[in-house]
Amino acid sequence: EFKASWAPDKEKDVRLDSEGRLLDRKIADAIAAACKKEGTALVTEVKATKGREQPPLPFSLSALQEYMSRRHGMGVQDVLKHAQSLYEKKIASYPRTDSEYLPESQHGEAPTIIGDLKAGIKGLGSAPDKADTSLKSRAFNDKNVTAHHAIVPRPATLSQLSVLNSNEMLVWVEIAKRYLLQFFPVAEFLSTEIELASAKETFR
Repeated sequence: EFKASWAPDKEKDVRLDSEGRLLDRKIADAIAAACKKEGTALVTEVKATKGREQPPLPFSLSALQEYMSRRHGMGVQDVLKHAQSLYEKKIASYPRTDSEYLPESQHGEAPTIIGDLKAGIKGLGSAPDKADTSLKSRAFNDKNVTAHHAIVPRPATLSQLSVLNSNEMLVWVEIAKRYLLQFFPVAEFLSTEIELASAKETFR
């Protein structure tokens, strides 16, 4: 199953107002009833467009705060506190940064850092084993590095991770995941648009 939206011709459909809106509830109910009565929709057109997407850049502080708030409901100050604690424990880089880029020289550290991530850390799954350190994402760019580079994990042992509280671990895992993405190929996807007809109405 999938959802499709009603897609009238905004230039020609006389049921719409000058801004292309249907304001009459009776007409809307009649369209819904007619489609329900018909019971089926005919696919009239399918367009599939290939797309490519670069890995998201490593976190700056503001990007990390926004992500943790949206994904985990964590407050801005709490994210900073936990990121600062990870820095003081020497398992993440300096957090007060506005950069999402890394020095090109830091690419050489990737095998060591990712080697530490391969120790079966919960939350990272099999991603560390699949990361290809021969790849170099757009994040490694000296021209875009400011006073401090993006937030990344530092070499860490399981004993260092074992003493983290649950929120520190959550922040560290998200930092590590974003770093790991720099060593995966560009994502390829198909963006598909389907046009359908039901009860003489068009849906998309």
